[in-house]
Amino acid sequence: MGKIHLGVKKKNEEGVSYPVQPITLFARKKSGKYSGRKPKELRIMFPTEDATQWASQYLRRYSISGRLLCRGDGETCVARIDIHTGEITSSEHVITELREIVCNPAKCAAYQRGDCHRVMNLQFLLPDCPGFGVYQLDTSSSIQS
Repeated sequence: MGKIHLGVKKKNEEGVSYPVQPITLFARKKSGKYSGRKPKELRIMFPTEDATQWASQYLRRYSISGRLLCRGDGETCVARIDIHTGEITSSEHVITELREIVCNPAKCAAYQRGDCHRVMNLQFLLPDCPGFGVYQLDTSSSIQS
């Protein structure tokens, strides 16, 4: 149904991004466009008791255009691999395939550069909003462990 954004990001003196404006609820209309509201609070419901169904946590790397390049759990990942070079690619102009490869943040250059980071997608229902469907809030951290 839509995405919840925790605000517009600003950077502090150390260059760390943080949200500064109110929560914004972007809901998709039937036309396919999004409308925004700025509620002070949201009443949410989780669809099941099983948190693995509505709270996924992965290491993720995206291209500049927002294309998912790699998603891993710290042991294995599924990555978009250039079939000619065998390397993870961010190029939109090469032939790729998805492959399962080793995921080790301690040895991953993309993770060390900050191109890959932990992302959690929290999905839930908003019983006070019209219509029935799932909303999503994405949260991430670029803090290296």
